[in-house]
Amino acid sequence: IGAVIPTLLEYPGSALVLDIKGENYAVTSRARRNMGHEVYLIDPFQVTGNAGASFNPLDMLDLNSPDAVGQVAALVETLVVTGASQDDSSAHFNDSAKDLIKGVIVYVKNMKDPSRRTLGEMRRILSLPLQAEGDTESIARHLGVMQSDPSLAHGIPARSANGFLSKESREASGVLSTALRHTSFLDDPRIATALSKSDFSFADLKRKPMTVYVVMPPDRLAAQV
Repeated sequence: IGAVIPTLLEYPGSALVLDIKGENYAVTSRARRNMGHEVYLIDPFQVTGNAGASFNPLDMLDLNSPDAVGQVAALVETLVVTGASQDDSSAHFNDSAKDLIKGVIVYVKNMKDPSRRTLGEMRRILSLPLQAEGDTESIARHLGVMQSDPSLAHGIPARSANGFLSKESREASGVLSTALRHTSFLDDPRIATALSKSDFSFADLKRKPMTVYVVMPPDRLAAQV
């Protein structure tokens, strides 16, 4: 009340607003539009009662760029959140899970069907059976495809698949379990939808007047942020 709302009512520059209860959007969004801003609301749980925009983090990845390695690594760091007090065993499984998630993200980003290039599809693949008989879809089958093209995205998917498949079964199971734990928030269809396509680019915050409100209710913060 004393700082955020007055700033949003007067500050002419672009803004990214973490709006816990949707109050900042309700009070200031009209004023921001009147300033000439493009206003976007990310509100997967419809706290404000308004239809929200979507943003797909995978749209930021350029697999042909040398920056692809750093881009996907930065994205994975936001998914696998670890504490400073983790022991050596936890650190090993967390780091291995990061490598697996990194490879699957790049693999998904390269899919022919644009609608499958999402974090939700990455989560779906990780949730498949590790091994399956016949034509049944499995993680191993996708990892085999990842191995088949070592030139894709500077070898990220191939190295990820090779590293995972070289582990003995008990270790691989632990790595997969860790990856699933860190990406479980994507099972909520509202979150998956909010991350399924891009209605705007965060890079535009630096290029033109734009305000993005991210509404996340207090009881969802621990699981979703």
